[in-house]
Amino acid sequence: MKKKKKNKQSGEGPRRTDTGLRALWPRLSEIAFLLMLGCAPLVFLRTGGAFENNPKMVLLEIGAAVAVLLLLPGKRTGTGAWSWNVSLLDVFVLCFYMVCWVSLCQTISFQQAVPQLLHWGACVILYFYLAHCMRDAADIKKIFFVSSLSLLAVCVIGIMQQHFNVTWVPQVKSPASTFGNRNMASQFVVMCFPLAVGALVAANGMLMRTACTLSLISSIIFLAYTRTRSAWLAVFVVIGLITLSLPFFRKQLRARLNTKTVLVTSVLVVVICGAALLLFSRGIVTVDERLKRRIFSMTDVQKGSANKRLIYWSNTLVMVRDNFWGGVGLKNFKLNYPVYHRAAKVDWTFGDEFQLTRVHNDHLQMLVELGAPGFCAYSGMFVVFMYLFWVTFRRADPRRRFAALSICLCVVSFCVIACFTFPLERAMPPVYLFVCFGLMSFLAAPHLRSRVAVSSRLQVPVRGVTACVLVLFVCVSCGAMRNVILSDFNYGKAVNLFRQGNINGSNRFLKAAIGHWPWNERIHLLLAGNYAAQGNHPEAVRQYERVLRFHPYNFNAMLNAGFSCMEMGKTDEAERYFKKGLSILPDSPKAYNNLGCLYLKHKEYNRAIQCFKRAVSLARKKRYHAVTTNTETKFAQPHLNLGAAYIAQNRLGDAIGEYEKALQLDPGLETARKRLALLYQKTGNMEKARQVIQPLLKKLTSEQANRRTSW
Repeated sequence: MKKKKKNKQSGEGPRRTDTGLRALWPRLSEIAFLLMLGCAPLVFLRTGGAFENNPKMVLLEIGAAVAVLLLLPGKRTGTGAWSWNVSLLDVFVLCFYMVCWVSLCQTISFQQAVPQLLHWGACVILYFYLAHCMRDAADIKKIFFVSSLSLLAVCVIGIMQQHFNVTWVPQVKSPASTFGNRNMASQFVVMCFPLAVGALVAANGMLMRTACTLSLISSIIFLAYTRTRSAWLAVFVVIGLITLSLPFFRKQLRARLNTKTVLVTSVLVVVICGAALLLFSRGIVTVDERLKRRIFSMTDVQKGSANKRLIYWSNTLVMVRDNFWGGVGLKNFKLNYPVYHRAAKVDWTFGDEFQLTRVHNDHLQMLVELGAPGFCAYSGMFVVFMYLFWVTFRRADPRRRFAALSICLCVVSFCVIACFTFPLERAMPPVYLFVCFGLMSFLAAPHLRSRVAVSSRLQVPVRGVTACVLVLFVCVSCGAMRNVILSDFNYGKAVNLFRQGNINGSNRFLKAAIGHWPWNERIHLLLAGNYAAQGNHPEAVRQYERVLRFHPYNFNAMLNAGFSCMEMGKTDEAERYFKKGLSILPDSPKAYNNLGCLYLKHKEYNRAIQCFKRAVSLARKKRYHAVTTNTETKFAQPHLNLGAAYIAQNRLGDAIGEYEKALQLDPGLETARKRLALLYQKTGNMEKARQVIQPLLKKLTSEQANRRTSW
């Protein structure tokens, strides 16, 4: 009898080729994965809170599970066993995901981390799918090309938003393409940029090369318009590393740089430059002055976002020191930061208008949320990834070597932007990160000898259990993300109705939003504010207390709950809320103003005046910080209340001075004008009284004329 030849790579017998329906499943799985990866960046909703991020997350989570489910019936080797190469990266990926779950054991609110854990679960599924279920290294080229096409579509939409006022794609900061915010779009672009370079090098046909070249050129233009300095830094690092690696690919470059390729690339560059010059000459496109200022301010850390980030990071390091081993729990940073907002440096941006929700440095945020063990697992993934890259780069053939380089540069881009932004909280960057982990593990597998095989007897149970887990994951993901999206949708409707003055309609949508996802503090705060505006202060206090149950340091809830208690006549509770708020934010002018109103209501004039004067000085300090950031913050209410306190003490001259200061800050403050005119009348200064009241008379006359015209 003839002996069977052994497979050189695996040491097994010859692989059996599956035919018929069994051979179709891997192809369907591959198509589902590529469709998911290519279409997810273009998904968005018209309304809602995270109108672009949550829909992308749902599609990616379902797509990851479906891709593996389609693969289960067809994954088979020649001996009838289901086997895979075990990598050290598998261990660190699983450890990282397990630590994320363990970190929720002692958190303030574990519900905050549910959407993030579901999305990272899909990323882990994609990692194992690519690391152990890919059939051929040629599939990597398909992933590169799909990413390049998706990058081209995103950049073209963003450039059209910049120059042609494309409004059918909603956005917060232009040009955001399909990501809502230009900074979020730049995260996706810089991670796909190295993959597009890899697709260009691996492309065979001229059509593929042209598409990849256009995607690279459009990405550079789009990143210039986004004015995102962290993205520019990532691209500079990628280009620099590619330049340094060129000596290792001399033969491949000579083979690729033929006359046809150089000619087509030159024609594309000349056409794009000519079109740009034509648009500039006709005034259709102009150089953005903000772009110039952004470029010249790249090294300025004393102003703008760079200065604020240094403050955030300093305070976060103190939080790390206090929670070094256990961390504060995944997605619980924002619940703990109010206590630490002045631990190292005073975070003057923190207040009732703005409260920091993320560190703007994902590496540091992983350290503070997961603690030292979790950060070791997190950083260990990158260390093992670089080791696998080094093994592949040394031992693989040139094509795999350049593919490994492109994958490595994608991870490097992530590491750079994660130092200044929060890509792990978005939909696309974590997916690309774990996809790169999986691809590198697949490329390094032939050079590693650890292999695990499931015997033919256990294949059916293992596949059945895997299928049940994936189906359960899809059900939980769809249920949770559906509730999150519906909650955001109803909240957006409620905000629009509130701005239109329809408080009852706003309350209806807010209650529906709470029914879908009750752990969003913004919904409860708006509902409580609506109740307070309607005079229903007991219900408002109940809503504020609900916020404080899962967000115990929420300054807005404390401040507004104290105001509602004051309106209800509960003096002790109101004072307790105000003082608790001041223990967190001791330089809040609004808290001191509210506390002064409480004392004024009980005729404790001296204590009220002290609080109002403190509020005035703190408001002046906040205005100074606001001027340094080119924003206006004018708080005239303490002057108005201080004038009322002086009137109660019959100090009319002091009251006149305070009302004049209030009008300087806010000329449209009608209450100050009326009171100031009355004070001028009492003091006999009729001319000034007439000057003060005249703008109100003009406004009243114009309103009467408008009524007659409409009649």
